[in-house]
Amino acid sequence: MTNSIKGMKRTDYCAKFDISNVGQTITVFGWVQRQRDLGNLIFIDLRDRTGIIQLSFNDQTDRAIFADAQSVRSEYVVAATGVVAERESKNKDIPTGEIEVIVNDFRIVSKAKTPPFEIEKSEKVGDETTLKYRYLNLRNEKLTKNILMRHEIAKIAREFFYANDFIITSHLVAAEIAGYLPYGEGWKYICEGRTAYDGDKPINTNGGRTSFGHAHAASGLADLYEAVKQMRGEAGEGQVKFTPKTTMLRGYGGAQNICTY
Repeated sequence: MTNSIKGMKRTDYCAKFDISNVGQTITVFGWVQRQRDLGNLIFIDLRDRTGIIQLSFNDQTDRAIFADAQSVRSEYVVAATGVVAERESKNKDIPTGEIEVIVNDFRIVSKAKTPPFEIEKSEKVGDETTLKYRYLNLRNEKLTKNILMRHEIAKIAREFFYANDFIITSHLVAAEIAGYLPYGEGWKYICEGRTAYDGDKPINTNGGRTSFGHAHAASGLADLYEAVKQMRGEAGEGQVKFTPKTTMLRGYGGAQNICTY
């Protein structure tokens, strides 16, 4: 049986805590990397994208919570609330190795089948298996760090561009790749106004992100609505010069671009 996380709010990511947090009550979410059942003691290594923190259950733990801790397996998704305590046996190999969380609220959010390989040792598994289960392999610490590094580099680059008043033209590149605009000539269409809603190659007929304050999820749904209106000829003053038979929406994490033709 799985549980809801209603009423629980993550305090911070697993590896963000250290000895200075001893005595504090915290809530953490993550995947179970390993569970060790020592009879009256259970330890769970809880992993998220930042690292691992140890959850501890003992003979003072509520029996229902203790039973849930006994039942978890590798890659279960769980949520835990408890008090940060200093470990008796410290682990110098991880940033949180001096502390553990004495759990008083524990919920199994999602169960998992036994993985085809150990996530932390996936680099020792053949490519055929790791590519088949790519969604599992991406949880590996090394690959997670690579993804986070790429994110940080992209973030720094974008912040530099924003600060210097650059304009993002990803929709232009996508339109060229899709064959909607001639490859390498999309910039001409923009300069000539041909990608405006009243041009012959309209893109983002509702104004795109800017019109919605760049609220990704909200504006993504608005784009779907806009596409339907355009194809029905019901867009009013914003209707393109022709009634499109096909509308292409490029989505990436909630944001979209519209092309009509």
